[in-house]
Amino acid sequence: MKDREPTPDVYKVIYRPGRWKSKCERFYTAFDAQQALLCFHHTFEHGHVTSDLAKIYSINRYDRFANKWYDVTHTIEKLPDGVEYDHKNHIVFTR
Repeated sequence: MKDREPTPDVYKVIYRPGRWKSKCERFYTAFDAQQALLCFHHTFEHGHVTSDLAKIYSINRYDRFANKWYDVTHTIEKLPDGVEYDHKNHIVFTR
């Protein structure tokens, strides 16, 4: 039997740019939540987020078999440089 390559999952990053009232979503295909966070960091650093501040509320993984989103924010081990947690444990990006 042939060994299959691991397949990436779909991740949804729920964040609020700047002082917006509403939350936004960005979707990434990644192998884990850490990689999805790095993809969002790349998106933020290259100016594709419309604000100089972004607060991540959750990172969710889509389970296609159960048709549900599961919060996997707690699995983040290391934050990129210049990124920190606020007093409510939300991940905060600033430029």
